[in-house]
Amino acid sequence: MMRISGLRADSEREWGRMSPAGMLCHLTDSFRACLGDRPFSDRSSLAGKTVMRFVAATVPYRWPKGIQTLPEMDQEQQGTIPEDVDAELVRLQRAVDDFVTRMDPETMRHPLFGRMTRAEWGRWAHRHIDHHARQFGL
Repeated sequence: MMRISGLRADSEREWGRMSPAGMLCHLTDSFRACLGDRPFSDRSSLAGKTVMRFVAATVPYRWPKGIQTLPEMDQEQQGTIPEDVDAELVRLQRAVDDFVTRMDPETMRHPLFGRMTRAEWGRWAHRHIDHHARQFGL
């Protein structure tokens, strides 16, 4: 979280459509969905639960730019409407804290990857934040 706390309202993105506050809402929505606090449509498949999950949570490479997110996590569709960057940073920190304290691999589901181990959840969380930090040059 330290890196992403350097985000500002005028931070320029290097790719994609998200505003700084919108990206923070996207991350918060993603954590809340995986905890079961926000509804999402299950888009998992055999390939998603196996190959894609393995690559996204294990293989040490940077996630590709421009991957389309689910409508429930897209602030231009069904995602949470962003306020200001400072408020969204606070919300994201709370969501990450909740994610860490409430993580239960038995009940949690990822919209694309389905069930994951505790280690996979941790790597997914780190890599998702890292991906969007890089989106804004952080």
